Amino acid sequence: MNNITLDQAKTKVLEMNNKTLENFVNQRIGNDSELSNFARNELADRNNFNSFNSRANFKRVAQILEGSK
Repeated sequence: MNNITLDQAKTKVLEMNNKTLENFVNQRIGNDSELSNFARNELADRNNFNSFNSRANFKRVAQILEGSK
């Protein structure tokens, strides 16, 4: 097996797309390793960022529609 450092593994987590990261996290439910916690935090950060962007987009669309009355 090819051993990689924790930092290399964290870099691989950061390179994952959202679906792959979600699968990675789901496969590690109950695992309290540093890498699992890092991956969970990264997924939560991405989800929070996406929620924030969605709210900002909705607000912007609402302002556009309000201006078109």
